Amino acid sequence: MFTIFAKVTPKSKTPQIEVLEAKDNKISLKVKVRAAPENGKANDEVIDRLADYFSIPKSKIGLKSGHSSRNKVFVTEYIDITKISMQLPLC
Repeated sequence: MFTIFAKVTPKSKTPQIEVLEAKDNKISLKVKVRAAPENGKANDEVIDRLADYFSIPKSKIGLKSGHSSRNKVFVTEYIDITKISMQLPLC
């Protein structure tokens, strides 16, 4: 089980995902979406973008907490960790 911690910025001009940290089965991201935070539209777009980013079905991503917050926690069963580690900045 992977846990994705996401700080979401709705109503962004440029949608994007930025990997902040990936350790063990936990991933921290900044996610910018175009949708407004109304009626779950931003949450739906975040799930769409995460599914595309990690190449997994939307149905495999669940919003665990943060339904009405910018700080959200998602869970999924599988993520290709090599894709994430390639995008982390070298320290």
